[in-house]
Amino acid sequence: MNSTVSRSISHTTVVEDSSFDEINKVSRWMRYNEQVFPPQDPSEPPRPAYVCHEVKNVKYSPKKMWYMACFVRGMSVDEALKQLQCLKTKGSIIIKEAIEEAIEIGINDHNVEFRSNLWVAESFCGKGVVIKGIRRNAKGRITVIRYRYCNYYLRLEEGLPPEDYYCKNHLKSGPKLLDQWFTSIRSRKIHNSLHEAKSKTRQPNVPPAGGDLGERDSRIRIIRFEDLNHSIRDDCTSTSAAATALLHQNQQQEQRQRARSVLLCLFPRCSVVSNSLLTIVPVTVSS
Repeated sequence: MNSTVSRSISHTTVVEDSSFDEINKVSRWMRYNEQVFPPQDPSEPPRPAYVCHEVKNVKYSPKKMWYMACFVRGMSVDEALKQLQCLKTKGSIIIKEAIEEAIEIGINDHNVEFRSNLWVAESFCGKGVVIKGIRRNAKGRITVIRYRYCNYYLRLEEGLPPEDYYCKNHLKSGPKLLDQWFTSIRSRKIHNSLHEAKSKTRQPNVPPAGGDLGERDSRIRIIRFEDLNHSIRDDCTSTSAAATALLHQNQQQEQRQRARSVLLCLFPRCSVVSNSLLTIVPVTVSS
């Protein structure tokens, strides 16, 4: 790739820009190739070799390059080169040349044994410099033209590509992920619920970890419903007892009211002093 970039002043004038010499210096991405790792224990798995490569100041739109960069992620180098041959775009040609250059760098400088035993671990692009030019229009007017450049970054890693590149938990299998989901669902807490008050005093019995997954799930579901039925039954019992006591109290008050009205009809010159004992106290009449 030609690292010299020209700056266009107008549609008829092109001059050489010397400010790109500082931009084209070694970036932090290429310094990852010089990183030295500590020695490993014999029990640890061997660290796979990797190689970082970049292509700077490509005269191509970063928005168009982004599609090509995402396309080759997680592919082996052979598969990526085959797929890029079928794409008739400028970005596919740039990425194909970058992958071939990275393979040669890995074999010559990073002790990669087999050139086909590499896969695209990282592939992304960034915005490069933007040069502003002008275009003359009629009646002395001008239009600003932006010449956009992009930087492409690539990292190849030794070994086989993963089955799912974008899966964060690709090291976990399906049953482990299912158990993790069951654990997160069962640990949910519904505030101000009937089960929350009873769970403080009585913990549900959790079935053993072994056995069939369907049987475990059914047993846990039965235990959950039994706990819920116990809590509902206890709450209904306490509620019915309180309602019975309130009804009995209302009946007693009605009986006292009837007795008071009967006594007042029989003894109009007497007064009922005590409602609980319904004792009749004679009223003294002053002469």
